[in-house]
Amino acid sequence: MITRERQLRIIVGVALASLSAAAASAAESVEIIRDHWGVPHVFAEDEEAMFYGVGFAMAEDRLLQMLLVRAEAEGRLAELLGPGQDDRFVESDKTYRVLGFHRHARKELEELQPDTRRNLEAFAAGVNAYFDANADRLSKIVDLFPDRPRPWEAADCLAIWSRHANQFTRGWENEVAALRKSEQWRQTHGPDEPFPGRQIHRDDTAAVISE
Repeated sequence: MITRERQLRIIVGVALASLSAAAASAAESVEIIRDHWGVPHVFAEDEEAMFYGVGFAMAEDRLLQMLLVRAEAEGRLAELLGPGQDDRFVESDKTYRVLGFHRHARKELEELQPDTRRNLEAFAAGVNAYFDANADRLSKIVDLFPDRPRPWEAADCLAIWSRHANQFTRGWENEVAALRKSEQWRQTHGPDEPFPGRQIHRDDTAAVISE
């Protein structure tokens, strides 16, 4: 009987044939073991190998989610899921294409420290190794896409991180709205006339350090 641990070792070994020399070297020094809860544990000899293993394990658990989030960051979600209710996917695509996270990610990749870039490339190699080794049984995922999903790239990680950051830092929208409102006010009022706004009431009762 082949154990789950042995199966993963075999899968990783088979995937080596399609990898570059650097990625193959990383794969040879990584071991992925899933415990009885199904949680993957990655054991590696160095950081590059560890990132390869994490990419392989993450793709096994979340490949569809990864591909959809990447499509969202690229502004191509409506191509896969249609316009969505009230054109929500179309509007999302417009926003992400204007923000250009994927375009910026390719530029940012060139500015990374060499070790950081190697680690991200190793992660991408791990994702692609899992996909290549299991392409035959991933047809339900592949069929969602007009063409075979392109290989994972290091820049995809950066684009997705920017997408996540955007979801948690939306304060810039309020700042832009306030600026536009101030500009409109100045067009019809004198420079010394105070801009109307709500009175700010400071509450320091819960502050560790107050004025």
